[in-house]
Formats: sequence, structure tokens, C-alpha cells
Amino acid sequence: MLGRLLPGVAALLLFPHALQSQTGSPAATLPAGFPLRIALDHRYPIRTGTQVEGRLTSALYLVDHIVLPVDTPVYGVVTGRHPVKRGLRINAMLDGDFTPLAEPEVQFDRLQLPDGSQLEFSATAVKRNAVVVHMSTAAPDNSPKGRVKTEWNVRRRDFLHQYASPGRGERLRQVVYRMMPYHPQNLWTGDQFDAELARPLAIPQPEDTAAALPLAELSGTKPPTGTIEARLTEDLTSAKSPVGMPVEAVLSKPLFDQKHEHLLLPEGTILTGSVVESHPAGMFGKNGQLRFSFRKIEMAENSIPTHGVVVGAEGAKGANIAIDSEGGTRATTPNRALGTLTLAVLAAASQGDDGGNLLNSAVVSNGFGMMGRFVSMALADKNVASGFAYYALAKNVYRRWIARGKDVSFPRNTRVEIDLAAR
Repeated sequence: MLGRLLPGVAALLLFPHALQSQTGSPAATLPAGFPLRIALDHRYPIRTGTQVEGRLTSALYLVDHIVLPVDTPVYGVVTGRHPVKRGLRINAMLDGDFTPLAEPEVQFDRLQLPDGSQLEFSATAVKRNAVVVHMSTAAPDNSPKGRVKTEWNVRRRDFLHQYASPGRGERLRQVVYRMMPYHPQNLWTGDQFDAELARPLAIPQPEDTAAALPLAELSGTKPPTGTIEARLTEDLTSAKSPVGMPVEAVLSKPLFDQKHEHLLLPEGTILTGSVVESHPAGMFGKNGQLRFSFRKIEMAENSIPTHGVVVGAEGAKGANIAIDSEGGTRATTPNRALGTLTLAVLAAASQGDDGGNLLNSAVVSNGFGMMGRFVSMALADKNVASGFAYYALAKNVYRRWIARGKDVSFPRNTRVEIDLAAR
């Protein structure tokens, strides 16, 4: 642990002298393995050799200074593609999508500095589409009426995000693609990647770079408090992370005092803790649960006790991660009964169609993407439409009520927000 702290401590003690390059001009060096979070600016085909462009989604800090601002342009290239996991492929085929789905390999190699010049680097990227979820302080209403209201609010929010917020045209295109039996495969506008530096990167800094603020003296009797931003250094999942497993996070943004006169915790500070609750997902739709907290702040010469609770975390899109008032995370499932009931009503309605109502055939035959709808409308046979309707109902019952639920998963470099309090 101390070995990993020494580089950051040395940089803090020598700053800004550590910012001087061999030519005498200011420079800040990001270490190898430092992750850059990049979001793509445009839609690109997943083809080897395709040039891509993105931007940093957040500012990058070193000790207490911003060394790369948010929205810094970053450039890369698609270097290859590989098949998706077997389970994803099978699920897509069951939904009527027979495209040989593939994940891209992307290498980022250049970024544009604020003065317009470009800086070369090397970083292999991992796709990390995620949304930030924050702690919920309201107690859930588990009554039948409350569940229906909650489901309605979720559906309304998802609809507004899908069809009313900026970028709706691109999202609608993705929905249509997923319904087609075969479609082009793209990297989409807004897709996010974690690109880890293959070697240290020296970033030129302005000549007037200010000296670091003095580091406040901290002790176990007066630990720092406030909300910090950090990233996990290892994978965490309710499927494989047992109770007691060590957890480590690295501060990605410095913490200052209220007057911004002293630096409380520099970027790169390590927090350690452990998993305090872990329940893997199980059959019959049982979702996983995971709770972890932080107990120590690792400084240069000592460890400072603290009480760090997760109040915000990134979750993969579609994972439906929720955070309770005690910092516990769990995977959630939309109201299973309401979804199943809706499909059951459509299946029952298909029995009353005499085959002449094309609109009704298109609506009820919803279990096999566009292929199911086109076949039902072309044949104008109520038995065909009914077959697709009951197929959709059967899939829903299996996936929501019988199959294994979802595990909570936080891959390495997941961004978390931690509330620090005196222990």
C-alpha cells in the first residue's frame, strides 16, 4: 500500500517543482494506468480502421490542479471487433435480431490541448456506458397502488428521456435497429469508454501555474468530512464479492476546506474499506444486493479513521441499480406483474381478431421484433398473430419470474460519490 502512495506523496511535496520538464517548461505527468473517461461525439460504424473522436467527460486533476479540462477533444481508431457474450447473442436472437453482434476494440492515441496543439499517447479503451445513480432518501411505497404509481413514473420518465430530450433521433434509431432481424452495427453518439494510459503522459501546463495549496494537518481526532469523488480500483459484484472482501478507491478530485485555503485530500488519496453485505442473484427473479463502506484514509505516514458511505455510483444502462438510505446497492426490476399483465391482455386480444385487422395484428404480435409484425400482417392470420403474442408473454414470464435475477456489478474504474463523516 505504501509503495503505491509514495509517487503521489512525492508529487505533492515537490509540487510545482515536479511539474518542470527537462526543457524547463511546466508539465504535469499522469502515471501509467490512469483512466481517461471519453464520450464519443458522433456515430461511427464498427469497422477496423474507423477514426473516432470524443471528449473527456470530466476534468482530470493531479494533486490539486486541473491538468486537462472537461470536453478536451480526444482521437482514436477502431482496431478490431470481437463477438459479444453468448448469453447476449441468444437473447438477441430470441427477440428476432439475428445480427452477428460484436463489440469494438478502440485505441485512443491523441488529444488536443487548450492551445490547439496535439499530444500523442497510447491507451486501450473499454466500453463503459453508464448512468449515475444517487441515494434515495424516500421510503418505498410497497402497496399495490404505490407500486403502480412508481412503475408509471418510471415509464413516463423513460419515455420523456427517449423521445423528448436532446439526442432522441439517435435513440429512436437504436430502438428500430434492435427490432430489425439484421442491421448495421455502430458506435453511437455518447458511448463512453475508459481508456487507461499505457505509459506516463507528460502534459504541458501554463507558465503561470499556481503553487499547490498547503496540505491541512489531519488526524484521527479531526478527520475530513464532505462528499468526495473517487473511482474503484478493482471489480466489485454481488456474485463474487463476499462479506469482508477489501475495497479500495482512489480520489479522482481533490477535497478542499470550505474557504478553499487548504487542501484536505489531494487527488490520488486512497480510501480503504470492505464489503459489509453481499447477496448474489438467484432464480425466480431474485436480484443481487451489495453494500460496501470505507473506514480509512491512507495518508503518507498514517491511516485516518473515517466513515465513508456510498451516496452515488455509476451503473450500466439497463442495470437498474438503486442506492438505499444506508448506502446499500441493489439491482431493481420494473414492476413484473404490470408488464406480464399487459402482455397477457394483448395475448387474449389476439384471440378475438378475425385476421382482417392489420393494425391489431401488428400490435399484438410483439414477441419477435419487426419480423413477427411483418409476418403477422402479411399472412393476416389470427393464429399467427396469437402465436407471437403468447411467445412474448412466455418470454416475459421466464425472464421476469423464473430466470436468474440481476447481480449488482461495479467494474474497475467505476466512479462513486462517497460521503465522509467523523467515525
